[in-house]
Amino acid sequence: MIFVYGNYAHDDGEVELRIQKRPVFNARGFRHGIVETWNIKGVLQADTQAELGAKINALVDAYKHDDKSAGLHLAEGAGSTSHQLPTGTAEGGVRVVAGPSFPVGSGPQYAAGAAGRDYTIRLQAFYPELLTNLLSYQETISAKGSGGPRFVVLEVLNGPPVKQQVASKTPVSLTQIGNAVGHLSYPVPPPPIWAVSLEHEELRSIVKRSKRRSRNDFYEYPISWQYTFESPTSPGFIPDPNMQ
Repeated sequence: MIFVYGNYAHDDGEVELRIQKRPVFNARGFRHGIVETWNIKGVLQADTQAELGAKINALVDAYKHDDKSAGLHLAEGAGSTSHQLPTGTAEGGVRVVAGPSFPVGSGPQYAAGAAGRDYTIRLQAFYPELLTNLLSYQETISAKGSGGPRFVVLEVLNGPPVKQQVASKTPVSLTQIGNAVGHLSYPVPPPPIWAVSLEHEELRSIVKRSKRRSRNDFYEYPISWQYTFESPTSPGFIPDPNMQ
């Protein structure tokens, strides 16, 4: 078996490959994708120390760069195996997250004559499963006031302060505040939950925040909204937030 990263091909049978796949769940509890981690272990071998040094340099140079596909191939051009790590479909591409490292410092490492050098490398990629664009959603509905009377406490020249009612009925302030994150685009904010006739439309706020960039692609589009209402009477009940 020959392991290939980008245009760099390891020697036949040089690499020991361990693959781990871990599911990722978004804030709403839905499966969002798979993180695939490849742990590569191998031994560079050469007839001389000079030849081994050149192989080490070539290995280090090959894994300096991210965003290259990796895979295990059959020997002598016989084709590919099912173990492939394509960079094109990975969010942000395939990344070299560790190495090349040379963890063994004892024994015949870099010895004269037939020389060898143990190394380890770790590659990682995230493959999204776009069951929905919505990664997270949260909304808060609140009411301030009951519509009852208003009073003030007045200070007097002599004696304790005096409580005085100044209104028998008062308006109720209502707010609808929320935020959401979309994977590949901004989510559409929900409509006002109370009648538009009660909304202070001049206070309506829709805010788009900067998305996350990875490679030349953009992900995680955050947006927030706020609606402000005022009612001359108590609404009687607080409706449930919009569920997404």
